[in-house]
Formats: sequence, structure tokens, C-alpha cells
Amino acid sequence: MTGCSNWRYIVLAAALIAPAQPSYALDSVTFRVQSEDETLSAALQDASLLFPFRRGSKLPAQDIMSKARAEYAVLLDALYARGYFGAEITVLVDGREAANIELLDSPDKIAKVEVLVTSGPEFVFGRTKVAPFPGTARPVDGFARGEVAASGVILDATAAGIDEWRKRGFAMTKVAKSTLLADHQNQKVDVDIVLEKGPLLSFGKLSVRGEKNMHLDRVIAIAGLPTGEQFAPEELDIVAQRLRRTGAFRSVAIQEGTALDADGNLPITAILVEERLRRLAVSTDVASLDGVTVGVVGAHRNLFGGAERLTLSAYATGIGVDSGGLDYTLSATYERPATFTPDTTFSLGVQFDREQDARTTLDATSSNAKLTQYFSNTLTGNGGVAYQLSRAVDPSGTTIYKSLSFPLGLAWDTRNIQKSASEGVYITADVKPYVGFGGTESGVRSEIDARGYLGVTPSDSLILAARVQMGMITGSSLAGAPREDLFYSGGPSTVRGQPYKSLGVFALTSGSGTAFETGGTHYLGGSFEARQKVSDSIGLVGFLDAGRIDVGGFFETKDNWHAGAGVGVRYMTAIGPVRLDVAGPVAGDTGGGAQVYIGIGQAF
Repeated sequence: MTGCSNWRYIVLAAALIAPAQPSYALDSVTFRVQSEDETLSAALQDASLLFPFRRGSKLPAQDIMSKARAEYAVLLDALYARGYFGAEITVLVDGREAANIELLDSPDKIAKVEVLVTSGPEFVFGRTKVAPFPGTARPVDGFARGEVAASGVILDATAAGIDEWRKRGFAMTKVAKSTLLADHQNQKVDVDIVLEKGPLLSFGKLSVRGEKNMHLDRVIAIAGLPTGEQFAPEELDIVAQRLRRTGAFRSVAIQEGTALDADGNLPITAILVEERLRRLAVSTDVASLDGVTVGVVGAHRNLFGGAERLTLSAYATGIGVDSGGLDYTLSATYERPATFTPDTTFSLGVQFDREQDARTTLDATSSNAKLTQYFSNTLTGNGGVAYQLSRAVDPSGTTIYKSLSFPLGLAWDTRNIQKSASEGVYITADVKPYVGFGGTESGVRSEIDARGYLGVTPSDSLILAARVQMGMITGSSLAGAPREDLFYSGGPSTVRGQPYKSLGVFALTSGSGTAFETGGTHYLGGSFEARQKVSDSIGLVGFLDAGRIDVGGFFETKDNWHAGAGVGVRYMTAIGPVRLDVAGPVAGDTGGGAQVYIGIGQAF
């Protein structure tokens, strides 16, 4: 008896549970569009919630029903966006109109869904009005009588009116009334948008939310909100950019107040999420003949509570190379944003370098103080003072170089994506006048690095990239110029396919009268790449690099140039493309055989 009783309970429980299990029964979705517009079908398919299941689905029936009910609104939005205001939409779930199926009457199983769209005629604009509208502002293209009545154009015209008034200080401009009248007989849409400007406003005080390790007064100083001045929306973008570029915040959001403060001004709130205080990064580049380069960078993002950054770095190159020796750089940099002005960063730095090859060992140390000025999002300048002390040991003996310099620089950056640009330019220009002491001669070191990017296909699947580098030392002779300031060519940052710093000049002689190689006083180089995207994550690159070194002027040293060419693969990641290049020499006598380069980021 007991066993039979247990079985009854088991059967009863199974019967109760079974209806709660989801049903998987959708076989197909039929999607048809009747329209004279041949491109409309593809647009509706892209917008559709059901079209992706045209070959069936294992989703529960209630999920399919939810998408079927939402399909009407989704397709209507897509139709309105293309000017179809008289369309008919039918969504049949096993022959029943989805809109007529009550929620409690939803089927447990769905075998077939049919979607039929009849677009009807395309509507055009009749009367179009957004008022009041600033008289000097340019009307939105397409928002005019006779143009296709696309809903997106209506939204753009409305947003343009609001934006124009906000640019003039009317921060609380909004839509007071919106009237859209569709004339189905004549296939026209009349639009009447009434804007309410509100009062002319000035910026109120900045409030801050989310600061934990940051001092409030320093956040306000970095943001630099022009309290008391007339409202301008671009100022809010500038405030956000100032806070972001400190690197102290994971996210920055600037929020306008919904009510005026006691003085009748518009309060602004900065909502912040701070980054971790400390950061450690390790980087590696590999070149088959030049060895491995390893870098370690440690940073504290908020040293004293004012987004002060302390960065310690160490780089070693030439690891695993038989000839020459290990080169390394040790440096420390302190940066303080919002010094003197919100757009001025003050920095102090010290650096020690050792460079070794078969002929020369160079030890150099430098210390500097610098101000960096952010003129805009695309233009940055810097200037400062630096002291350099170095010792060069080469076949001519040991030479000590001492100099006090006053470096100046400008950077212009219009790249759309810094890690892998498809358009824009990046140009840096640096000038360093220096005063020499002892045997060091005075002079000026100048350098320009110009890069340009152009997508030549509509989807930017093919990108052409070009780079020109030029440097020169004037006022100092080759022997009297600081050795660390001389120019070489060859390696991944100049000419791939040629060994690192393999091209210099034989202009100095040892005590025995034998000429030995050093860097030159003039450098000219260029690179060209064609970058072809194969998929979202894979790209192929073909490239050609060339460079030359001279003494006393450009093209003064006969035939002293070399070139390299090769192909590469790029694998796109969140931190930038992983680069694999294979290159060989195509001109000059400084290299022999192919070289392999592995690193992170584009070559330029």
C-alpha cells in the first residue's frame, strides 16, 4: 500500500509541474514587405525583432509572443524614419493577429509566425515649422516642403532648434508643443514644433559627487567651470575633458540642474567614479635581430589628493642580442594638473639612459621642469627647462657633455581613434635650444613627426597611412653636439627590415685616425602602410620604410640611406592591435635577411 501511495504522489507532482515548463516549438518566421522601395525590405528586416528567427527558434513561446507584440512599434518606427506614414502591419501567430491575443490567452506553443508589411506611398513634408528659431542659425537639411517626411529629420530639426538656443545661453529650452498632421489623401505631413526658450542663464557653482580620495577644492580647480559666466554647452564638454585627462577617474558625468539656484543661475554637478590609486603595466616588443624590449611602468594617480600623478618606469632593450649590450632607461615623473590655469599641467622629471653598441657606450642623465598647456582637444603645447649630463666612451676616448636646454613643443591631433586611426592627422614639432658647457657646443635641435590616415573605402576596410620624420641639429658641430641628441636610422620606429640604429655616419676618427660610426646631425625618414581589414578582429598590412642620415645638412652625405619593406598581421584587442611584422632590406647595405617584429599598437 505504501509503495502505491508514493507513486500516486509522484504522478500528481509531475502533472502539476508539467504546465510550468517552457515550450519550444517555433518552426519559422515568414517576413514579407510590399513596397515600391526596393531598399525598404532590408531596412525593416534589420529593425525587426522576429526576422532573426526566420529559420526557427528554441525560445519559449512567451518570449516569442512578447517580441510579436512589440514588432508593430519597432516596424512603425522604421517606416516613419523613411517617410511611410500610411503603412499596414500584420503579425500573425499561428494565424491569429498578435495584437488581438490577450496576455492571459497566450499560446503555450507557436509553430509559425507571419509578418506582412504594406508600406503604402511615401509621404513628403507640407508645412514645416520649428519656432522660435534663431534667425542666424542654419536650418536642417531636408526639413523643407517637398522633402521626404522622415521622422529622423523632424527630430533633428527639433534638436537643432534647442541646441541653437542653448548655445546662446538659454540652457532650459524645451519643446512646449508638438503637432504632426498626416494628410493621407495628399501624402503630406505638416509639422509645427513650438519651443520654449526659458531665461538667459549663467553657470552656477559646481557640485561634486563621488569623490573619495580627491580633495573637493582640487576637483573644482581642475574642472574650471566658469561660474557666473553665460551658459555655453561646450564648456560642459571642456569641464568633463579636463577631469578625464587627469587619469584619476574611471568615469565622469556632468549633469545640469533642473532648477535654478538662489541667485538665478544654473547649478552643475560633476558625478565621478575614481580610478584605482595605483597602476602597474608591463609591455614587451620582440624584434628578431634587435632582441626583446621589456618595459615596466608603475603609477600613483592621486598622490596628494589633487590628481597628482607619480610615474616610475624602467625599460630594457637588446635583451638576448649577442652584439652590443643591454640598453636601459630609468625615469621618474611627477605631474600636477590645474597649475596656474585649469588647462595647465606642471611636471618634474628625471631620467637615466645607458646605450651600448659595438663602438660606443653612452650614459646620460637629465632633469627637467615643464608646463603643458591644453589649448583645445586637438592642440597641445609645452615648454620648460632641462639640464643634461652625459658621458660617451668610444674609439676617440671619453667625452663629457653638459648642456642647459629650453625645450618647446606643439602637438596637433585630429585622429578619430588614437590606437588605430582611419582618418585625421597627428603632428608633433619640437625645438630645443641648448647652451653647452665645457667642450659642449651650443645649438638647436629640431624634430618633426607628421602622420596622416585616410580610409579609402566606405566602411574604412582599407586605410592608407603615411608618416614623415625630420630632425636636425644646427649651431653645433658633430663632435660638439651632445651625443644623445644625434640621429640614427633603423629599427621598428624608423625603418623596419633594417637593424636598430644601424645607419649613422663615419665622420669622427679615433686617435689612430680610423673613422668610426656615430649618429648624424640630420635625419629624414618616411613610412607608408596599406592596412586592409579582413574581419572585425584580423587585418593585413603592407609597408615600405626609408631613412637617411647626414652631417652638416640634408643630402650632404652621399648615398647614406636605406629602406625596408614587408607585410604584417594585426589582431584587434581591447587594448589595441597586436602587431606582427615581417620585413627585409630593399635598399642600403646596413641589413641582411628578414626581421620579425612583435608588439602592441600600430607601428605609427
